[in-house]
Amino acid sequence: MRTTTNDYAQSTTPRLVSWFLKNPLVLAFIAGAALGLVYVFWLLPLTHLSGDSSGWLHGDPGSHVSASQLFIQDKWHANPFWTNRLNYPEGINIAFADVIPLMAIPVKLTRGLWSNEVNYFGYWLVLAYTLQGGMAAVLLYLLGVHRKVWLMLGVAFFLLSPAMLFRVYAHTALTSHFLILTAMTLYFAMVRQRLSLSYATGLFALLCLASALVHPYFTAMIYPLFIAALLDFPTYKNLCNKIMVVSFLALVAFSPCLLMLYGLGYFDATSSGGGNFGINSMNLIAPLSGGYFTNFFNHHYAWPNLPPMPYDATGGQYEGYNHLGLGVLLFVLIGVVTQRHNLIAQMAKYKWLLCLLLMLVVYALSDKAFLLGYQLWDIKLPEPISQLAQQFRASGRFFWVMGYCMVLWSILGIMQLKFKSWIVSAILSIGLIIQFLDTSPLRQNVYKATIFNYEKYLHAVVTNNEIIEAVNEANKLYLLPAFGCSPAEFENITPFQVLAAKTATPFNTGLIARGYSSCAVKDQALESGLNPANAYVFLNSHYNLDTLSQRFGRSAVERRCYPFRHTLFCGPDEAISP
Repeated sequence: MRTTTNDYAQSTTPRLVSWFLKNPLVLAFIAGAALGLVYVFWLLPLTHLSGDSSGWLHGDPGSHVSASQLFIQDKWHANPFWTNRLNYPEGINIAFADVIPLMAIPVKLTRGLWSNEVNYFGYWLVLAYTLQGGMAAVLLYLLGVHRKVWLMLGVAFFLLSPAMLFRVYAHTALTSHFLILTAMTLYFAMVRQRLSLSYATGLFALLCLASALVHPYFTAMIYPLFIAALLDFPTYKNLCNKIMVVSFLALVAFSPCLLMLYGLGYFDATSSGGGNFGINSMNLIAPLSGGYFTNFFNHHYAWPNLPPMPYDATGGQYEGYNHLGLGVLLFVLIGVVTQRHNLIAQMAKYKWLLCLLLMLVVYALSDKAFLLGYQLWDIKLPEPISQLAQQFRASGRFFWVMGYCMVLWSILGIMQLKFKSWIVSAILSIGLIIQFLDTSPLRQNVYKATIFNYEKYLHAVVTNNEIIEAVNEANKLYLLPAFGCSPAEFENITPFQVLAAKTATPFNTGLIARGYSSCAVKDQALESGLNPANAYVFLNSHYNLDTLSQRFGRSAVERRCYPFRHTLFCGPDEAISP
């Protein structure tokens, strides 16, 4: 009897599904993802995860959400990542506005299903913690953790990551630490020859593409892990063969990502937005300090509503918040003592990974390294290297890979202790409780930040009906001085950027990582006077009614402008009563 294609498909599909559901790595992923999903819904209020809390209107979150909304409201351009609604009229690549393009593009493609004020950042937090749990489980299972209790206890340590939690409120894209765990999983799968070189190269290429569409910092951490995996791969015939294979596959893996970044204009940004390398670094004490039990070296608060940072020697080392947690630190200490005779052999087995980790730590410390307030070194880098380093100026983040490797090594060390399984389970549980308690202040403060009413800090801009109506009637909204041209930028710009998104009005500036125009270019918007069709916001730190009257005429200014908190607001056509 002849078998048709449909018969073959019908007989094969159940077998594939059955294999998939019986695959232990898949089951481990599902279990870890379920734990991550439960944890994130316990960690954060539903109003924040659904995008409805006022925490999304303030500071970094406010700028990211409103930038994504302005991008989604705009028409499509030749470069799909481009929008003229922000940094009008020059426009900006949304890759520099921290909008998570991997989410922004699909949402824009289906924008008919959403309102103008759609906020997907809370959903990304759910996805990030779910995948964090899933990939942690796969990584642990791959490395031999097959006991269910141990697996779930190990996953919990990764979910309690202080470095990830620290980003939850302020920078959603940077909570995507599952990308690092995925890269670590691929590294060990390659080195243990669970993946072929060709297959692993393809997966790393896809991971680099995905990470670049989330945040380029992750790409800069993930790609070196692939190089380390190629170098630690054990089956090269000779040194010449190794050099050829590593060079070829390194190029193959990164070429698609490089071409995508070039095609989407990642390299077209101006030099604006650079700087701060050596300031946004990690203090060497950071991994040891910053929790409930380990806040020994507090210098000052990173910002309101977040717990104290370790000693900040530069004024920007909040970017280097890399506390490991007391539970992990205790396990690291136990591991050093119990595995002291085997440490050299372990380091030799993963020598290129160790070299990579050390280089990332040095980069995290930057060219101006500090231990507490003591400067360890101050190196003047050659100009080409300095320019390259400025592209990833928040170097303190690059400790994340080392941090997760230390978490992994410490957990595996406990599981290898020559005790009965229930004793090991008890040790893991005690360590997890200590880790949970040590990270509790950070968890509590992040929760408070998400439910805090920030509307009073927005100077009533987004709730003032007269201001909203005026901007809604305007063709464009101008704020001067623009971003980068005055201090206190979050307080000045975020409320009006949120308002521009709320009214779907093009905004002449914005809180942008790089690629924004110079102050001289932005000031050209006033050369032809106050356009009657536009609305203007002048900051009191640079403008007052007298200076505006001298420039544009007292009659026009009195007719259209009036003081509003820390600004002079000029509506289209005529003045608006306060």
